Amino acid sequence: MSRLFAAEAEGPDARPALFAVVSLMLLLLPALLMTTAGDGLTGLGLAVPPGGAAPPLPHAGPLRALSVEVGPEGWALRAEVRSTDAHSLGAPSALREERGAGLGPLQRALRRLKALDPAQTRLSLRPDPDRPAQAVVALIDAVSADLEGELFPEVVLEAQPSDPPAAPVGEAAP
Repeated sequence: MSRLFAAEAEGPDARPALFAVVSLMLLLLPALLMTTAGDGLTGLGLAVPPGGAAPPLPHAGPLRALSVEVGPEGWALRAEVRSTDAHSLGAPSALREERGAGLGPLQRALRRLKALDPAQTRLSLRPDPDRPAQAVVALIDAVSADLEGELFPEVVLEAQPSDPPAAPVGEAAP
């Protein structure tokens, strides 16, 4: 006997899989929301030149290069200042060094250098390797601006030179 209407073949029931996904979301989403805090996140701008690009030209103003090295005993500020009135990249320069401790004296020293060359915006920062990330971010904030305004907003993080590697066993150290 033939049927008038052929029954359609049904696929597997998707309801149990959908129920499993929804119940998992109901369990995990509240746990995720209770354990995360968005206020502790910090965003830092990072700029990397494209591959094969030439490095930027050095600053041609009176303040050629500026670096701050921070260690456990304090900071050392080194500034390469043009020593002539010639505005060429090959003009002679003098190295100024200043040492101290604390962020306030560092900002005052940077403010004096900023008054010397307001167009300079770049500073190299070399924190000691044992300094926690929160302290490094505080240093970046301190050299970028003070209460009077912007200091050096382009902060280049550099690694401090490490001790030379130990000589392999059986070889003498240089």
